Parts: sequence; C-alpha cells; structure tokens
Amino acid sequence: MREALKARQSNMDAVNATHGAMAMESGQMRVAAPDYVQEKVNHLNADWAQILYLSANLRPASDSSVEALIEREQQYAVRAAPPMQRSQPQKSAAPSGQLEEFELSLVQLHDWLTLLERMLVTETVVVDDIPDIEGARKRQQ
Repeated sequence: MREALKARQSNMDAVNATHGAMAMESGQMRVAAPDYVQEKVNHLNADWAQILYLSANLRPASDSSVEALIEREQQYAVRAAPPMQRSQPQKSAAPSGQLEEFELSLVQLHDWLTLLERMLVTETVVVDDIPDIEGARKRQQ
C-alpha cells in the first residue's frame, strides 16, 4: 500500500507543480487565475492529506479479533438456545423414526445457518465488483 501511495504522491506533486506554474504565468500576464481551479486544488490537497493521515494510522486487521467474535457468537448461541429435550411420547405423537429424522434436519439447518451467519460476518465484497460478488455467492452455497 505504501508503494501505491508513493506512486500517487508523484501525481499530486505534478498537479501542484502545474498549478504553481499556471499561477505564476497568470501573474506575469496580469490575468487572474480562475477561482474554481484554486478551490479544486485546495480540495484535492486536503483529501490527499486525509488519505496520508488515515494510511499512517491504519492497523492491520488481526485474525484473532474475527476468531474472538465467532467464539463469542457461538457461546451466545449455546446460552440463548435451550437444549432440545425429548418428552415422553404421547399416543398422538409421530413415530420415533420420524421424530429423529426431524431433529436431525433441524440440527443440520441450525448448523447451516450458523455457518452462513459467520460467512456474512467475515466476508465482505465490493458492490461494483461483479466477479467478487459471484465468487462470494458460490462460496455461500
């Protein structure tokens, strides 16, 4: 990232040098330079200063924070959902094979939703990057 900033810094230097030369030339010609050009250059320099400040204070995202978030969510899910208890079968209850199959399906759905939720928390995509969006969608299926 620092290399990209250095490359962009040369572009900023060129813009400022061109603006300085234009201001000097307009002064020699005794013609006022357009105010909108000065405003745009000032705005560009302010934005560049903010980018440099943010990049200097940028901290890499640690995997431990993501893992801690997932662990906390798992603990919350375990505490929030009471364990499924089997009640004594009644005469109108479904046969035990169907009940076990239903519970297995319920557990599988819960696991799938938990996995999907983790993926949504950890995966981000850029809105206008179509291949990235399609890749994330395929990974979630």
